[in-house]
Amino acid sequence: MRLSLLRHGIAETHSDTGDFERMLTPRGSEQARWAADRLQSHGAMLPDRVLCSPARRTRQTAESLLKALTLPPTCLELMSPLYLADLGTLTALIQGIAIASDAAVTGPTRHILLVGHNPGLSELAQHLGAQLPTHELATGALVSGEINDAGIVSTPFALLT
Repeated sequence: MRLSLLRHGIAETHSDTGDFERMLTPRGSEQARWAADRLQSHGAMLPDRVLCSPARRTRQTAESLLKALTLPPTCLELMSPLYLADLGTLTALIQGIAIASDAAVTGPTRHILLVGHNPGLSELAQHLGAQLPTHELATGALVSGEINDAGIVSTPFALLT
């Protein structure tokens, strides 16, 4: 199964309603569209499922990407545990998804895109073998690779540029 990790686009630095409600800047929306272009230009199959933190900036990133890829909104799944998730939470989630996907009645999931936050997303990318230039995913950065049904890397993860 292909797994792609996308850090949300650039967001406003402050929101009167708190971190959870910070919105994307226009540049952040552009980064989401650019991520869609990178997925297509690298020949990656389109995601079957887009798992997303419910924070506003990650939702906006995912929604912009879905629109750019002309994917149905039904493939977007908001998951509360993804908000500021740490490496342990993300690793457990990926392993659970890989096992469930392999056993799915409707056929296996071929590509999951996870839209989330640092530092957990960067830690997961490195854990999966991605070489990150600054040791963290920049806003709008995208890595992709393959995992098996146990959630173990089968094709190295790489930054899509």
